[in-house]
Amino acid sequence: MKDSYQTPGTELANTNTPLVASSLPNTENVENQRRTGGRKIKLKRTLLWLCALFLLVSISSGIYIISSSNNARKKEEKMFQKQLDLLNAREITTESGCQSAVVLMRHCEKVGTTKDSNGNEHCSVPGLQRAEFIPSLFIGPDSRWPEPSYLYALSTTRQGVHHYNYREIETLKPLATATNLTIDSRFTVGDGPNLANEIFDQLVDGSLCGKTTLICWKHSDIPQMARALGCGTKSGCPNTYPKYNFDQVWIINFFYDIRNQYIRALTKQDDVENQGSARFLKNKQKKKWDVFGFVTEFGFDPLHFQKQQGIY
Repeated sequence: MKDSYQTPGTELANTNTPLVASSLPNTENVENQRRTGGRKIKLKRTLLWLCALFLLVSISSGIYIISSSNNARKKEEKMFQKQLDLLNAREITTESGCQSAVVLMRHCEKVGTTKDSNGNEHCSVPGLQRAEFIPSLFIGPDSRWPEPSYLYALSTTRQGVHHYNYREIETLKPLATATNLTIDSRFTVGDGPNLANEIFDQLVDGSLCGKTTLICWKHSDIPQMARALGCGTKSGCPNTYPKYNFDQVWIINFFYDIRNQYIRALTKQDDVENQGSARFLKNKQKKKWDVFGFVTEFGFDPLHFQKQQGIY
């Protein structure tokens, strides 16, 4: 019995049971948790504001880009109409029914090795083969298009560029040799309106009637060149030239007083009934130039060309 006796109060001291006070929340821990929670809430709010700001900036940028693109297109469209009005405002000495064509084409391919030891740009091997192929489109009884009377190529010098670019000239060189024509390379990037004015001078005096002019240009400036010639999207000339396409060709046709020519042709059938002259006078319009463009392709097949050259 003596061994089992314990002094009163020693039971609690000999056990591992925590005191009631130790189970109460620690004031410091609660404060740390409160601060951590507050920081998380602030971080979430900051992230939400940043996301909203990013979304707002993205939408605004998109609207600005679309608006700028639309404004640029409208400006280009106004340019083509302005150029066409300038053409019709000139003193015209050519005869009714005059027709002329301008062919806009891109320079040769530039894929592969194109630079010489001086850093100057040239046609690649496929591009040189394309240049050799081009004369077959214009020369010979079975040629696809009429032989050109004038050849224009973009100048070898470009503003802000310290090397020369010979691609446009090299593209036309075989055709120039075959037709005994000189390549005019006086005009550079941005000179489209000046070249167009020179062509307009030849149109109004009749020297381009029944003739074709070929222009080899930089692809990104071909749409501007078309606008300068009075051809916009409504006339058949697109807003852009494909970046990786070297085969596409834009052909712009000029017609002077062609509507009245058609009216005369239609009224000839009524002359038998003595009504043709009256109909013509009723429908006759002021003489003016009409411009129509369309897009086609050279159809250059490198392997077929190589076969014809005896390579295969």
